[in-house]
Amino acid sequence: MTLTKTMKLKYLAIMLCLSVLSCVAQAQTNSSARFTDYPILDKDVHLMVRVINDVSADDASEFPVYILLLPHNPVIFKTFDSKDMESVIRDCLAPGSVLYFNGTPGIVRPTDAQVLSLKDFCKSVGITLVL
Repeated sequence: MTLTKTMKLKYLAIMLCLSVLSCVAQAQTNSSARFTDYPILDKDVHLMVRVINDVSADDASEFPVYILLLPHNPVIFKTFDSKDMESVIRDCLAPGSVLYFNGTPGIVRPTDAQVLSLKDFCKSVGITLVL
């Protein structure tokens, strides 16, 4: 069977359309994967408290930093329950996530009011804060 010029053009047009549709579908798949991978949207994330080691030993426990351990991008905060911390938690954790606060003995702990404020914020965005 020989193909006529018209049939060859139709075949070429169909193959081109299928290729374009395949590329579009792949781009949409990659795009949606990128948006579900970052922001992280993990279900279990830890918030740790550590000290900066370049201050004197006497002052070390007085200057804690708070580290939100996102798998691809840990985020460090100077202030517990800051607006920046709330923004990152809201944007990077999915509703239904669990945020574990891991305190460290010997390091100044956030006040009860700060902890309650963060707990209330987490609850308002559907995240459970476990102390």
